[in-house]
Amino acid sequence: MYLMGKEKILWIIIFSIITFPSLIFSYEFTSFIYPKEIVLSILLLLLFPFLLIKKGKLFVPIYLIFLFFFNVFLLSGCMYAKVPEKVIIRSTELFLTFVTLLVLVNLVKDEKYDICIEYGILISGLLVSLSLIVQYFNVLPVLFPQYTFYKQLYSVFGNQNLAGAYIAIVMMGLLVRWNRILLNDICKFISFFILGYGLVLSNSRSSWFSFLVVCTIYILKKYKNNQWDKRRFVCLTSIMFLVILLMLPNLYDRFQHTLTDKDVGFRVRLWIYDGSIRMFLSNPFWGVGFGNFYYWSPKYLGDALNSSYGTMHFRNELLTLHAHNDILELLTETGSIGVLFVILFYLLPLFLYRNTYVWWVFLFLSLTNPILISSSHFIITCLSLFREEERMNLEEIVNMNKFLFFSTKTKSIIYCLTVISILFLFYALWVPDYKLRQAEKLLILGQDCEAQYAELVNSRFATYSMYEGYAQELIGKGKYQDAYKILQKALDKTDGGNIYLLLGMCAEELGLKEESERWYRECLYRFPDNKEAQDCLSFIEGSR
Repeated sequence: MYLMGKEKILWIIIFSIITFPSLIFSYEFTSFIYPKEIVLSILLLLLFPFLLIKKGKLFVPIYLIFLFFFNVFLLSGCMYAKVPEKVIIRSTELFLTFVTLLVLVNLVKDEKYDICIEYGILISGLLVSLSLIVQYFNVLPVLFPQYTFYKQLYSVFGNQNLAGAYIAIVMMGLLVRWNRILLNDICKFISFFILGYGLVLSNSRSSWFSFLVVCTIYILKKYKNNQWDKRRFVCLTSIMFLVILLMLPNLYDRFQHTLTDKDVGFRVRLWIYDGSIRMFLSNPFWGVGFGNFYYWSPKYLGDALNSSYGTMHFRNELLTLHAHNDILELLTETGSIGVLFVILFYLLPLFLYRNTYVWWVFLFLSLTNPILISSSHFIITCLSLFREEERMNLEEIVNMNKFLFFSTKTKSIIYCLTVISILFLFYALWVPDYKLRQAEKLLILGQDCEAQYAELVNSRFATYSMYEGYAQELIGKGKYQDAYKILQKALDKTDGGNIYLLLGMCAEELGLKEESERWYRECLYRFPDNKEAQDCLSFIEGSR
């Protein structure tokens, strides 16, 4: 394949936009997701001019049309959500994902660019796997430091489940697109081994289950239709058994307590699902608003802990930002009015496209993990669907009647909206989050950071972490009155137990015994075994 001038540049950018965002991470942000979004946005701005100069109308697949209107519906949640700023931010992030897919679909119709997509997805999956291997053997501790409080391999996604999910999606894509990838079978078998090894290392049971179930269905269907290559089947099966044999001790450790009282991951999810269902039932019509699950989760998870059967739950307050089930989380955020949208979001591709095995993996993963927060996962999953030969009759008929083509002016409008969205995210999310991380470093080191936090909380888009850090700095200086006011403002951003604990401490120092007792009780309602709140409350009650 020979590329010239502009074609070569376009090929490199398309390859980069598939590969780099999944691999980029930084400890200078509070989330590994934000650097990925920044890189994706920069590459998208570089890619968009090629779409603008491309002749012809803009083609929009049916599913992307639905995704656009679904996002508009989600954005409407800012009218009633407790934290409307979060709705706007999450909808803007989803819009960038939509635009990325739209641009790629219109630029990769030529086979040479379609191959670029195949290589990009496969190589990104291999590199994610290799990052897990590097971290497992502690080859580059500077790149992946070990933490005493987190034993799992977090890799380039900052989370073992996201890393495992990405590999599972790529592995299924490799099987489905085997003949489309222009590599000899030996290279594909080696790739399959590396991906499988990384998948097991991720220690993500949901990723193992999702891949194995869909892979089994795929093999059985191929066998039934006499389409399966026996040599390939034997080789791939042998590779899977080899990976299992090599990682047998790890697999045994992971499975020995599965679905038992000692299965922490399973029991924590049951607790979160319990609280999420309570959230949905308490907000049955509109829901709590897109991106607002994190605000309400401490209260409803507290309801679950304080229920008649709450003692059966295993609590972990670090895991309450998401429902660990994207479908359930979307239902809590959109209510019964959004049920149809959520159903179509996950099931529409199954009716529009033929080979939906990769989408099935994504769907299974969404039942036990917050996958939708990562644009990289969603993009490579959708790209497995948006191929000319995968389109089913419904979209073919619509396509023939030109219903899916929009005027060239639409390109310019979308480009303007994209630039505005990226600038907004830089202002409201990425830059403030970077500044927050720098302020947190100063706070940990015991250095003065009051000015940095004061600047952060003055923004309309300030997060609860900014308020909490500011309050801790003020408390450290003995400015309890100022900290008390800041923490009360933080209640507009979070209902988390730690804010109530700090409120109780400030109220106690200010001599507000009744208020202090009330705040401590609110903390204990959400975190019943918080020893600091228990001790403080006991001291107050004992001093009466």
